[in-house]
Amino acid sequence: MKLLRKTTSLYLGATAVILCMAGIALFFILQEIVQDEMDEQLELQAELLAEQVRTGDVPSLPMATITELSTDVPPATITGDTLLYDRVQKKKEDYRYLSTIRTITGRKYRLTVVTAHIGWDQYYLIIFTVFLAAVLSLTMAGTAINFVSSRRIWRPFFHNLKALKEYSVTSSEPMDLMDSDIDEFRELKRSLDQLTQRGRREYMALREFTENASHELQTPLAIIRSKIDRLSQYPVSEEMAEIISQARADVSRLSRINRNLLLLARLDNRAFEFTDALDIADITHDHLQRMQDLFAVRDIPVTMESSPLTVKGNRYLFDVLMTNMLSNAWKYTNDGGDVAIAITGSALTMSNSGAPLDLPEHELFDRFRKGTMHHGSTGLGLAIAREICEVHGWTIRYDYIHGRHHFSIDLHPD
Repeated sequence: MKLLRKTTSLYLGATAVILCMAGIALFFILQEIVQDEMDEQLELQAELLAEQVRTGDVPSLPMATITELSTDVPPATITGDTLLYDRVQKKKEDYRYLSTIRTITGRKYRLTVVTAHIGWDQYYLIIFTVFLAAVLSLTMAGTAINFVSSRRIWRPFFHNLKALKEYSVTSSEPMDLMDSDIDEFRELKRSLDQLTQRGRREYMALREFTENASHELQTPLAIIRSKIDRLSQYPVSEEMAEIISQARADVSRLSRINRNLLLLARLDNRAFEFTDALDIADITHDHLQRMQDLFAVRDIPVTMESSPLTVKGNRYLFDVLMTNMLSNAWKYTNDGGDVAIAITGSALTMSNSGAPLDLPEHELFDRFRKGTMHHGSTGLGLAIAREICEVHGWTIRYDYIHGRHHFSIDLHPD
């Protein structure tokens, strides 16, 4: 639930509870006030009736009764509600009565006066309705004002949250943050500025180190490879020959890592142009022909279905992408398995049969993450594939379905 909706819901909930309690309290208070007023009127009527008895006048109050008591009854006054039959309405109606025992001119009398409740229910309803309408109007107006003002107050927060989601440490543009007159939001903006600037500096330092280290390693690696090749030309023992072979393999792997790191650094720098017209089917077919012998050695059949698809991009990067994807399929296809390539619509899909991943699926495209099946892998091939897709604006997705690894690249046709 969004923050504004949460705060508004809490405000409305609290207001509704308070309104209900206030409405119930108002109803009982009004009822008590009206009842006290009716009792006062009945007492005045009883006094008037007693005065009429004292003076011998004929009682003028309707529905009043005078009963002379022969027994010695102590003075008392009783009030209450009763039901009396109304001949006009032809039904019983609610009445309020007062019965009092008075001594008048030396005699005991019970004086009873009655007044109708007729109309008071309507008064209750009208008063309660007016009160409820006024409070509801006030609540709705307050809620609307609170919602509008909250949106204005929280606008810098949501703007900065969106900017933070869209920010990339690889971007040279600073994060677009909105200032605010709220102290907490101003402090948040200042902290985000410091955090992104520090992250950008650390990223640039790391990237510069990677580039420099990769460049500096090229010459020593070439010298080491040359010396190993020269050493292998001398007559050596079988054990020494095995050591030289392992050293050559390790130097080759180190050279591949170095080249891949240089490529990743160039991808981070966006040091490529994307103006080539790429015929996806033709390029994929060419790469497949060059690697056909490798697949044939392992007796892995490869099928390809394609439809015309041309996109704008960088030919060199797409060649690297296809080489990495086909090499990955060759490495991880099980014995007796197969590879299938399909180019349909704007998607390039490559699938191969094989065992499930032995690492978390969300780490598949991370750098230096690799399975345990091939120890000679650098762990950078799929990371480079993802970076190439990202710089082109493409998306790459992986799924493992029914014993097959599926890589799908969503291209944007020209």
